[in-house]
Amino acid sequence: MRYQVTAPVEGYSGEVAGVRLVDGTYTGELGPSAFAYFTEAGYQVKQLEADPVEPVDPVEPVEPEQEPAAAKAGRRK
Repeated sequence: MRYQVTAPVEGYSGEVAGVRLVDGTYTGELGPSAFAYFTEAGYQVKQLEADPVEPVDPVEPVEPEQEPAAAKAGRRK
């Protein structure tokens, strides 16, 4: 889950709870302890919508190339 964290001190830059805030904000993943710290310490924490996943065209299976019959006949067992 991605979050946007805004520091209570406008423009603050530094590391807090293991994440780097730049100009008072951080956007990215938060572990449970960082999330708890920010919500309890007066930071604004906003859950962001998941990034949309673009559909991928299905890939058709490729059959392995058949070995020519002449090559099979020349093989020794």
